[in-house]
Amino acid sequence: MKQLHIKLKNCFGIKSFDREFSFVKGENDQRNSVFIYASNGTMKTSFASTLKKFSEGNDDEIMDRVSKEKGEVELIVDGKDQIDKGRILVVDGDNKDYDSSAKISKFLASPKLKDQYVSIHKELSEGKDKLMTKLKTTSKSKDCESELLETFSDSVNIFEILKDSKDRILNPVDEYDFKYNVVFDKGGKVKDFVDKNLDDLEAYQQQYETLMSNSTFYGRNNSKFGTYQAKQIERSTSDNSFFEAGHKIVLGNELELDSNTSVSDLINNERESILSDPDLRVIFERIDKKLVANNQLRDFRNFLEVYPELLTKILAYEDFQKEVWISFLSKHKDDVDALVELYEEKKEELEEVNRRAKE
Repeated sequence: MKQLHIKLKNCFGIKSFDREFSFVKGENDQRNSVFIYASNGTMKTSFASTLKKFSEGNDDEIMDRVSKEKGEVELIVDGKDQIDKGRILVVDGDNKDYDSSAKISKFLASPKLKDQYVSIHKELSEGKDKLMTKLKTTSKSKDCESELLETFSDSVNIFEILKDSKDRILNPVDEYDFKYNVVFDKGGKVKDFVDKNLDDLEAYQQQYETLMSNSTFYGRNNSKFGTYQAKQIERSTSDNSFFEAGHKIVLGNELELDSNTSVSDLINNERESILSDPDLRVIFERIDKKLVANNQLRDFRNFLEVYPELLTKILAYEDFQKEVWISFLSKHKDDVDALVELYEEKKEELEEVNRRAKE
């Protein structure tokens, strides 16, 4: 199939749709895929419902939902014939009980290959779903999988994202626990604000980094010791057993810390000292005034009141987005490690199944 002409009329809310799609061969002799985008509530469900009814031979059930006018469906292949309905696959993503592997496997001619494919797919899907369930709780987002794919757009699936990011997940450079969509909203309002206020954000970042480099605690000479490492020290000494064993933490041969309370107090005092710097406050208040004027960014403004230091991260918005997902995933290291190991074990087997099925 080189071209597919889709013409729809009065199809569950789609008044009219008339478009020809090209599937000419590209690199490595592979057929192109076509992605159709529509915003929420526009046409995706209607489009899927139409093709599902059509593929099942229930053409008489296709109609306009309001006027009840009979629907018309044409799917013409290469300018000649109506498509064979058996070649249409509709994946029902809104149905929680829908088993996509069972549907896809009907295209595999060999029962043995089908059983092998379904078994692999099921095992991988169960591991992925288990991780996604935990990740939803961590990120406080209901749509983790699609957001991960959007963030790591250079990867083809969740498993490849986890495989490529495994080392970073097992050894994160920072830690976050805020609600994901407050900063990375689906409407892109925060990103738009960042793009329009780069000068102020860059000024804030430069002043903040200067204060950090001059801090007696966070270090001089471009030290990699930062807030994450400080949190790790605070957490690792939280039960005081380190200090009760007679140990102390000595900073720069000047300051001795002999309890978790003294560690926490020092970290909090350093943070407050940096954030209360007059020059930094002036820049922050300038940014804050612009946020106050935008009601759509109220949640983001509330977020910055709690985490003002993260303004320095938000400047590199896409990189920060990846860093946040790495942090969220790092809270489930064992699940990530196990899933990547399973994927690497099954990937070659799955590729062999697909190769044999293609033959």
